[in-house]
Amino acid sequence: MNFADKILFLSAKYFYFRGEVMNIICEPRQTGKTTKLVKRAAEIDGIIICVKLSSKKNILNIAKELNLKIKEPISISEWMIKKESTVFNSPFLIDNCDSILKFILKNKIDTVSFDSDDGSNLNSF
Repeated sequence: MNFADKILFLSAKYFYFRGEVMNIICEPRQTGKTTKLVKRAAEIDGIIICVKLSSKKNILNIAKELNLKIKEPISISEWMIKKESTVFNSPFLIDNCDSILKFILKNKIDTVSFDSDDGSNLNSF
């Protein structure tokens, strides 16, 4: 599958990239990104990492509404405490990655880069 086949452009502002290394969901606010994440977490038995404790409640409510069983989400602050003493055997799914990076780095994020498996560029400028 080539890079173009992996990207579905929904509009100039929406894209969904599914690669072998990492999936990226990039859409505007309130368009169902977390719902997609919950569905994927149920599919792969993954753990969702979110920004704050209130986000955990929202994620669990979405899973309940969809009648999906997911592992307990973890806030980034909980993960930072548990990471030294806990072995996580499930893949992580990150909700609101930009906010988590800001939390960890304690600074505004201007630009991020991602590797694509075939060397193609993915720009959303």
